Amino acid sequence: MRIAIALMQGPRPVANVVVFDCPPQPGHLTIAALVISTGILITIHRQMLDIMSMGQFPMMLAGIK
Repeated sequence: MRIAIALMQGPRPVANVVVFDCPPQPGHLTIAALVISTGILITIHRQMLDIMSMGQFPMMLAGIK
């Protein structure tokens, strides 16, 4: 409901930084945050699996933007 009200009110002044914590899987929430962003900061754990999965992220991001 709050989202619908915010959309009806129209755009607000641009923020310098907005922090949006998304789940790691590419669901609707994560994709929407990536589409509206102008830049992203990604934090990962220093574990090999997490580091290796970051190699696939640019390909997923290229398909979104």
